[in-house]
Amino acid sequence: MKKSVMIYAVISLLVLTGTALGVYFGVFYEPPDTVAGDVLTVVGNGNTETYTLAEIKAFENYTGYGGTKNDYGTLANYNLYVGIPILTLLEEIGGMADENCYLTVTASDDYAKDYTYSMINGNVTTYNNETGADLGYNLLNMVLIYEIVDEGPIDDGPLRVAYLSPEGYLTDASLWVKSVVKIQLKIIPIALTLIGNGNTESYTLEEVMAFENYTGYGGTKNDYGTIGNYNHYRGVLVSALLDQIGGMTEDYALRVTASDNFHQDYLYSVVTGNVTTFDNQTGEDLGYNLLNMVLIYEIVDEGPIDDGPLRVAYLSPEGYLTEASLWAKFVVKLELIAV
Repeated sequence: MKKSVMIYAVISLLVLTGTALGVYFGVFYEPPDTVAGDVLTVVGNGNTETYTLAEIKAFENYTGYGGTKNDYGTLANYNLYVGIPILTLLEEIGGMADENCYLTVTASDDYAKDYTYSMINGNVTTYNNETGADLGYNLLNMVLIYEIVDEGPIDDGPLRVAYLSPEGYLTDASLWVKSVVKIQLKIIPIALTLIGNGNTESYTLEEVMAFENYTGYGGTKNDYGTIGNYNHYRGVLVSALLDQIGGMTEDYALRVTASDNFHQDYLYSVVTGNVTTFDNQTGEDLGYNLLNMVLIYEIVDEGPIDDGPLRVAYLSPEGYLTEASLWAKFVVKLELIAV
């Protein structure tokens, strides 16, 4: 009798365990290609869109080959993938306005990577998928992949950035961000605006730094006789910037405006560098000398300046000091004003 009861109890336990496992796998377990809930947030242009994996798969997809090469030369991840082009997702929030746009991709562990406008458009360094040989820049498709053709969901997903093409080029492994949960379109801020002669030009800091640079020595002497700011600086000649809007004549003054809206006007002679100078050790007045009015952005061999990213300075090979009042800080606008 006891033996029968024990057998019945064991059978009941097995039935209950099987039922519990069935409930778990039927209710709680979800295959990776049917992940529930929102898996991606897309932000930009004042818009925010969220998508489930099913909604992402409902977009017109792109199929192509791709793989990676890491810093050690290891080739990996080569396969035929399916996903949605990043540009398609960005169109859902209004698209990219111009080359000042960039993209921040964030993973589920909060790791984030930025992609430039050209990278978003697929212009990246490529490698041969067998030898790893550098093939230079080629135009690929930046794709948010979700599965391998004929195999199923990707590892490190459900979404991953990849660069795909019919040719199957490899790309740098650092570009393939895993477990993506958010992509955000951002704008590189305008660092400088030039106005004059009926023209307006705007530049990012990177664009300002792309102009031919000038390096020279300079520093300041204030009204109390204090010498400061002496260093070896790099920047762009103000005259070169003004040439972008038609140049400056004696009929105009240059209004330099800072980020706090403070502004200072410079006459033509001062813009052309004809200013009072001082000895950089004693502060002795050396009279007028011809220097270079420069919009500086860095100290040579040290890095970005304080009171920047852009500042007016007067530089020369000799390293004369000039009046501290001439060195406008936090410059954001140069404007020609009729006098």
